Amino acid sequence: MKLSYSDIYPGLTLTSEGYPVKQEEVIAFASQWDPQPFHIDPVAARSSLFGKLAACGMHTQCIRGILQHRMPQQLDINAGLGAESVTLPKPVYPGDVLTLTVRVVDMRASASQPQRGIVRVEQIMRNQNREVVLQQVAVVMMPIPTPSELEEIDHA
Repeated sequence: MKLSYSDIYPGLTLTSEGYPVKQEEVIAFASQWDPQPFHIDPVAARSSLFGKLAACGMHTQCIRGILQHRMPQQLDINAGLGAESVTLPKPVYPGDVLTLTVRVVDMRASASQPQRGIVRVEQIMRNQNREVVLQQVAVVMMPIPTPSELEEIDHA
């Protein structure tokens, strides 16, 4: 279910189901986009800072995107406008099960396009041990329904 601008409010929190990270996926993604030995070679990864195979940061971000789009309720986003901050405090390993929590921080109508809303969201992804593996504040654009569009929705 897509939530419109008129459905959301600061503090609204949405949570995804779990996403199991598979070793083959970690290796395949990194082989194409970030072929560091600790992302693609389980043996070489043992002598790395991580001590074992670890997903690259961009892969972690992509999993965040998948989880965001698989949520039972999700924001009706027109466009991502960027991230104000992104941190990856813990690595993601094959076998981890990740969940995403999205919280609306604040929202306002766009000054240049009043039919659009600007929404800041905090996104926190955790592993099965509740450890934070990704935290970011993102800015997104959402359509603001007109009064007649809201009336149509109410009568549907």
